[in-house]
Amino acid sequence: MMNNNSHYKIIIKYLVKWTIISIILASVIGTVISIYLFLINYGEGVRQRNPWIILGLPIVGALAAKAYYSYGLSETIGNNLLILATQGKDEHIPLKSLPISMLGTIASHWCGASIGREDIATHLAGTLTLNLSKSWPLNDQEKRWLMMAAIGSGFAATFGTPIAGTVFAMEVVRRCHIHIEAMFPIFMTSFLVTSVTSLFHIPRTYYHLEHVPEWTVQFVIVLLIACFIFGQVGHIYQWAIKKINKQGLALLHSPVRLAFVGGIIVILFVIMGHTMTFLGLSANLQKEAITGQPHLLDFLWKGIYTVFSVGTGFRGGTMTPIFDIGSTLGYSLGILLNSDPHFMAALGLIGIFSAATNTPLACFVLGIELFGGDGAIIFFFVSLLSYIMSGAYSLFSSQSSQSIDML
Repeated sequence: MMNNNSHYKIIIKYLVKWTIISIILASVIGTVISIYLFLINYGEGVRQRNPWIILGLPIVGALAAKAYYSYGLSETIGNNLLILATQGKDEHIPLKSLPISMLGTIASHWCGASIGREDIATHLAGTLTLNLSKSWPLNDQEKRWLMMAAIGSGFAATFGTPIAGTVFAMEVVRRCHIHIEAMFPIFMTSFLVTSVTSLFHIPRTYYHLEHVPEWTVQFVIVLLIACFIFGQVGHIYQWAIKKINKQGLALLHSPVRLAFVGGIIVILFVIMGHTMTFLGLSANLQKEAITGQPHLLDFLWKGIYTVFSVGTGFRGGTMTPIFDIGSTLGYSLGILLNSDPHFMAALGLIGIFSAATNTPLACFVLGIELFGGDGAIIFFFVSLLSYIMSGAYSLFSSQSSQSIDML
């Protein structure tokens, strides 16, 4: 039997080892992701001051698609690639993919593609982690922990939510054999990466909800209706992205041509709608839904812009736009169902995120980190029920095959 001294030595060795590794990773990953996020945020202002820049979207899309496929960066990029790495199926992430993916997404944002940031942030984290750790004396299981830490840190750095990033990383690869010991390195890396991005003054948005509804029969009915809609919209969102991509490739026979055509389609949307509101991050949509008065159909337009941007091959992420789509849909449902629209906006963000990503626990924690703990029970109810209502489909192709059998 192990004596107490040996036991504590093992614990101390474990804590010191993973703290040092997390500090090294966070310093490098946090710096690179901060530069990446800063350039994307800066591009939002450039585009608003120079609206003509959106005319370059088809060319940027085509060049980025050509670079991705020329260097072998197919669909397994970002979270998908790292999920495969945690399963031991693919552990080769070339360092050359870092500037290609980074610059392609930044240029796409500058020209107005309605895409996210988190997938490439995760890709950057994974690429750096794998290349930094090549010479480290780690076993296969510990290397998988590092890939999970990269997933968590990419998520946390993008959204400023290290606890949700930790849970997301463990939940998104849930069918792998996960040891509880992995939680510490994932959390430490996610927390420290978030801290590094804060040093670079990357803006974060957190909200205080003025009113949390009481549990009444009427409110439960509202929640049931809303969760059903959140689940269906989450399913439609991921289905539409994959459908547009599949049909577009079948019609045009080239990802380069598809991205070029996709850029033209987005420009036509802008011309027909006489607005640039739904281009890029559209961060004001989320803020308006939770604190202001958005238009009731903003969720639909943001969804259309996003599924065509992502579906035609623009890379960056599918989760960030959900913040806008979910919050604006929740606001509209609040108006229609005679419930607090701002609180419903928060629920819409959480619900559709859960439905589209198959990560209800991470979305529950995300809700607490973004909106505070007053509505925690409601957040958990909405995250869980929206996930169930979605039918357990996922935005991540590498996760889809692992979906839980529900019935």
